[in-house]
Amino acid sequence: MYRSNFPDKAFIDNLLLRCSVPPQTQGFDFLSEAIHLYSTGRYKNISEIYAEIGAKRGYPESKVHRYADYSLNQAFNLADTVNELFGTRYSFNDLHNKLVVALFAHYLIIRRAENANKTNEDANTDKKELA
Repeated sequence: MYRSNFPDKAFIDNLLLRCSVPPQTQGFDFLSEAIHLYSTGRYKNISEIYAEIGAKRGYPESKVHRYADYSLNQAFNLADTVNELFGTRYSFNDLHNKLVVALFAHYLIIRRAENANKTNEDANTDKKELA
């Protein structure tokens, strides 16, 4: 079976695990990769991403979508985790897979920006200490 590997995979997988998305399902890996790809900003919509993921594995976009749906439907802690992270009040039924991918991709973008700012601040502190 094809397993994706990309920067931030461990962080994204941890988010999905916090939501109790079962890691043994194919949808788990599809969701993880979709979050990463959406966070790059190179795609207009999530259906494009599902089509690309499916093409790598020999599945149509609709099957990738279905596997993602199945995995999220098993995630009993999804709404609680999303609401905790974003300060929202989503119900479980509000959280369809495309919304979850978009929310987590934006969360990842914010995390990257915060890490970049911290790295820049640390570099500036190091320069000051050397002067």
